[in-house]
Amino acid sequence: MRVQTKETIFANKIVALWERMANRDIYDAYFFFQQLFSINEMVVKERTGKSVKEILSAVGEQLKTLPNTYKILDGLGEVLTEKQKMRVKKHLITELIGMLEMITNFQR
Repeated sequence: MRVQTKETIFANKIVALWERMANRDIYDAYFFFQQLFSINEMVVKERTGKSVKEILSAVGEQLKTLPNTYKILDGLGEVLTEKQKMRVKKHLITELIGMLEMITNFQR
């Protein structure tokens, strides 16, 4: 059975997040960053024509424009515990923005 590498899955998730900014993509990207997965740079370049640094920077800027009333739990609430829901609502987006900024500062 052929399966994608973690690096390829993460690259596709980052591109999906950039393209559609869906809650599940925000949550998944956060998870991948937390696990310190690498990003397949060729996949990002092939799909977007941009570098990983450019895409991560763009995603960070998109996240910053989400309104304070953004409903991050839509589509996720069914799969999270109450404790996880509280954490996601309070911290997920700001922590992901921080991760993106830290990583883009170290990218080529």
